[in-house]
This record gives sequence, structure tokens and C-alpha cells, in this order.
Amino acid sequence: MMIDSNSRFARAIADEDVAAAIAIARDDPGVIDLKLPSSYQYERALHAAVRVDSAELAEIVLDHGVEVDVHDGEGYTPLFLAPERGASLDVVKLLVERGADIHVDNDNPLWSAIWHVSYGFGGMPIVRYLVKQGSRPRGLTHAAEAGKLRIVQVLTELGANLNEVDEAGHTPLDYATGVAKTFMWEQIKKKKSREHKGVEKFLRSQGGKLSAELK
Repeated sequence: MMIDSNSRFARAIADEDVAAAIAIARDDPGVIDLKLPSSYQYERALHAAVRVDSAELAEIVLDHGVEVDVHDGEGYTPLFLAPERGASLDVVKLLVERGADIHVDNDNPLWSAIWHVSYGFGGMPIVRYLVKQGSRPRGLTHAAEAGKLRIVQVLTELGANLNEVDEAGHTPLDYATGVAKTFMWEQIKKKKSREHKGVEKFLRSQGGKLSAELK
């Protein structure tokens, strides 16, 4: 697989020189065909625009004709990766306004946003925005495991299912009580305290149940 690591655009992105990347992209529609270095095998110019958090660069690339849901080397879309890459709400709004599929793979862009905000890697504005656009909030299990009471409360207000069972067969209350754990547990267990008790109490008060209680 040919990775375009030596192109002017790739070098500008690698140097986080957004102004240079914008100038190059504006003059060269061919940037949309590049495969740029990435931890996900490779990324496209639109993924790069998301990663450097530039709505201006993203708009230029989109105007050149790139598909808004173009895949990287692992099959991820720019919208799905936006929370992980620390993109701003402005970038997310641009992608959605230009037709990004918020429902792809069972509303995965919103799930990604919820996962990242639950473990301290993002903010709620993107979550709220995607819900407002019609995405179904799932991933309450992550906020419960992380002991983030306020996030659990907000997701509940946004319509999250308190007793939604994840792929492992567990509910949010399972994670809040420690009955179930994900690979993030090693980072979380040091903080497990009254925060998780608060989440457990809230879920119980709203009708949340352990997976064993649903059977």
C-alpha cells in the first residue's frame, strides 16, 4: 500500500501547519486522493482536517468532491473519529451539514462521542448536538463504569435506555456496581468510590436494574 508521506500536504499535516495545509489543499484538488500516514493504516484528507480541528480545511476538501463519509484504513469515517481526535463542535456540525451519516453502524458516531466524554476525552456539546440531530444515545454503560454521575444524568435526560444491554450482556448498573468491567477498568478502579455509589443510587432511583434482574 502506497502511503503519501512525502507530499507537501502530508508534511504540512505532520507539522500541524494548518495554514500551509489549507493553502495547499485550496490549490490542489488532488489532495482528496492521498493516503496519509495514520495509526489506522492511513487516513484521507478529510480525516486529517478533523484531526487538526480545521473546519476551513474540511470545507475545502469537501468542496473538492470527497465523500463526507470516506473511510480510512480501518473503515472509520471522519465523523466517527471526530471525538477521538478532539475535533470541535464546529467541525462536527460541518460534517453533519454536508451529509455525514449520524446513524452509520447503529449510531456509532454518537456512541464514540459518549465513550470519549465518559472517560474524560471530550465534552458534552457534541453528544447533545448529535442527539438533537436524531441519533439514539447508547453507551450509558461507559459513563456508569467511569462513575460520571452528571453524564449519566444528562444521557438519561436525552433519552438513553437505563436498562440497555450491551454486546457483553450487561446493563449500566452492572458497570456502576462493578459486577461487569471493560478494558478501561484498570484506569478507573483507583477512582471507584462514592462517585460510583452516586451513579448506582441514581440508576436505581430511575428504575435501573442489574442484568441478572432482567432475566
